[in-house]
Amino acid sequence: MHSNKIAFLIDENLPVSLRDTIRLAGFVAYRLSDVGLKGVKDGVVAEYASNNKLILMTLDKD
Repeated sequence: MHSNKIAFLIDENLPVSLRDTIRLAGFVAYRLSDVGLKGVKDGVVAEYASNNKLILMTLDKD
């Protein structure tokens, strides 16, 4: 999915512009829709992020 760069997975409750800004800064960033996870449960998202060594960015409090 990505090389050794720091990479982020951005939850759908954050703006698309955040992904674009992170990419402009030279990092790797994906939205849930980019990786086929739009609308899935939080646990699935967290597991995907962990398995793919992605930093999960979300506004969820649970």
